[in-house]
Amino acid sequence: MTAPESTVSIDWLTCTLAIDRLPGESRGDVVERMARWVFKSAPVPGAVPYPRNYTESVGLDYGRLSWHPDQPGMKTCYVLTGADCASMVSDGKSPVDRLKMLVDQGAHFTRVDVAIDYFGYYDLNDVIDHFDDQPRWTNARVLTPYSQIDYKPEEGVREQITGVYLGSRKSEVFICMYNKALEQDQPGDRLRIELRAKGRYAGGVADMIDKQGLPMTARAAIIEYANPPLGWFQDALSGPLGQGVTVGKRETDTRRWLLEIILPVLDRELAKVDTVRDPLYSKYKHILDKATNRLFGR
Repeated sequence: MTAPESTVSIDWLTCTLAIDRLPGESRGDVVERMARWVFKSAPVPGAVPYPRNYTESVGLDYGRLSWHPDQPGMKTCYVLTGADCASMVSDGKSPVDRLKMLVDQGAHFTRVDVAIDYFGYYDLNDVIDHFDDQPRWTNARVLTPYSQIDYKPEEGVREQITGVYLGSRKSEVFICMYNKALEQDQPGDRLRIELRAKGRYAGGVADMIDKQGLPMTARAAIIEYANPPLGWFQDALSGPLGQGVTVGKRETDTRRWLLEIILPVLDRELAKVDTVRDPLYSKYKHILDKATNRLFGR
């Protein structure tokens, strides 16, 4: 007996892009050239910009580009929404191909959502009931159920707890599980398990999709974050797994302060030292000796 069918998709994508500005070009000119050269799409003016702090926007074949005409240092932002992804698929196009093109263009990804739709039996109350079990099966520290409105003419309007958030919605990564058919006013039940990645984690997800494909990345990323001991969840996530998401380290303010300010000043001051009896020399040597012993076991 085979497990019920499940499908994998990209449901949202946000990134920033840079393109060299030619002499005499306005920011709008740059965006129009980006639309035609990078996305091979005629820009459609008048689209409302999604991202905060952007004031101008144009629509593309799928998605939109946004920019701020008075902020030359701001990169152009590209947003491909869930509706845009669905339109691409229905037109025989692939959001994965677009992601790969953006990777080739050196895009900086700030949000990537991947989703698995499961067409078998499920009960999200199982997730709620198992959340406090040990050993823990998820990196999430909080679980939040939420309600959707289920409208059935013969029964009237009723409210159901049909979705759960695993993790804080303010964090770089969390999972949302809900009835996608109910959201789209379609018959039946369709469980959506959606991993929403932002910040550095979004870049890691995009990189893994580019290297090992969407299905393996989506399954690995979801299971890495949450893997409840439930039969229907295991059925939904069945299939080959890729490597987990690799997230690059972000330079903290302290590290940047040390690298950009303190070390250059120290280098200049040490160049002035002309005797081993100088307190600066002895202190610096002591620090280096300790670091050498720790790193190389000497």
